[in-house]
Amino acid sequence: MTMPARSFACAPRFDSPPDAQNPHSHDSTGAFQLGLERLRDCHQAAGGTVVTHLFDNHARGQERRRDVLAALGQAAAGGRLDGFMYFGHGWPGGLASANFGLDDVPTLAEAIIRATNPGAKIVLYACSAAAPGGFAYQLGRALGAWANHGMAVFGHPVLGHSFRNAMVRRFPSSRGETGETVA
Repeated sequence: MTMPARSFACAPRFDSPPDAQNPHSHDSTGAFQLGLERLRDCHQAAGGTVVTHLFDNHARGQERRRDVLAALGQAAAGGRLDGFMYFGHGWPGGLASANFGLDDVPTLAEAIIRATNPGAKIVLYACSAAAPGGFAYQLGRALGAWANHGMAVFGHPVLGHSFRNAMVRRFPSSRGETGETVA
């Protein structure tokens, strides 16, 4: 995959309260924001640009979605983007930290289409968002018309570290709901 020249990446601003998956409460500052910073540094070292945005993950769900969509639109005001990256909690039905669920796929897909070039890469650094038939699959279907231009949605089908999870699937794919395994 060619590294996008100009991308948008978002992550939650605040750590979540401790739980079984996040016992030390460092999910955002210890993983999501760190991944966003490493992505930005890597792209900049290669001559690319990453517009970053930290959204208020303690805000109400609708406000979180609106915030991410507005920041994406603002990032595209400087020219169309080649990538959209999300760092945050996920589940098969969506992007939990930003409160995007399956019902929000058309809205997110429309915003991505308006903000990006047809060959854009969409990377969801979110647990289980690429589970069979899940959010990444649905988003890939919604953006499917751009697949002929090289557009692809990437995500993790299982639980694991947001940007160190080696299990990655690509959509759309001839493998349908399960996606294509990326090496």
